Amino acid sequence: MEHSKRLELFEKARARYSVFLTSVLWKLTADREIFTEAMQYALFAMWRHRGRTKGTRKLTTAGNDSATTKAEPT
Repeated sequence: MEHSKRLELFEKARARYSVFLTSVLWKLTADREIFTEAMQYALFAMWRHRGRTKGTRKLTTAGNDSATTKAEPT
């Protein structure tokens, strides 16, 4: 995947999930240094994963007894 496209996908994902990620990591760590390190690891993992996506992926939700799947754009 071309670098500019990969960067665009990463920025979209970061913008979409940064508030959630910040909230979860802060609740888990409650320490600025550990939080910062965890955030760096999470963002790096997002960066590495962006190059491996191929459009959509299937998500399973636990809304009832039967699993529901929906496509989510990446």
